[in-house]
Amino acid sequence: GLKFRLDSIQASYAQIKFGHIESFTEKYIEIANYYSCNLTDKVKKIIRKEFRDIYYNYVVIVPISLRDKIIKDLDNIGLQTKIHYQFISQACASNLNYKVGDMPKAEHYSKSMISFPIFPTLKFEDLRYVVETFHKFVNYHYKLKNQKDIKNLFLILFCDIYLFSN
Repeated sequence: GLKFRLDSIQASYAQIKFGHIESFTEKYIEIANYYSCNLTDKVKKIIRKEFRDIYYNYVVIVPISLRDKIIKDLDNIGLQTKIHYQFISQACASNLNYKVGDMPKAEHYSKSMISFPIFPTLKFEDLRYVVETFHKFVNYHYKLKNQKDIKNLFLILFCDIYLFSN
């Protein structure tokens, strides 16, 4: 048998949320588009016509030397970011016998990714605050003066869930 940890309260909440899935999806897309237009000019977006992007995470690639500083600075003022894609070094993957250096690109990305806040109830004022605060800290760490210079530093990498659009 399978073991599920979904109690009746969680199931009720999920059932209510399913009724709003389309509006939530539209909000995720709206937030991702706002970030894409305002965080950076470098966006890597793979579009597949048979799918629709949901943007459950919004991932930005920053210089490795700055990632932990930016995360700490933002966290200190109450703006929480996450690291969603850490390199697989956990015991659960030990049977794969990977060692440091086997996957240099994956290792690099895992040390340079920051996931920005994205959820359907995020307000426009909050989005603007996230972008302005991020740029402020980047400017501080890089000593940049020009908004265009800040926007050219980072790559946005979408890590999406895809839904069939049939």
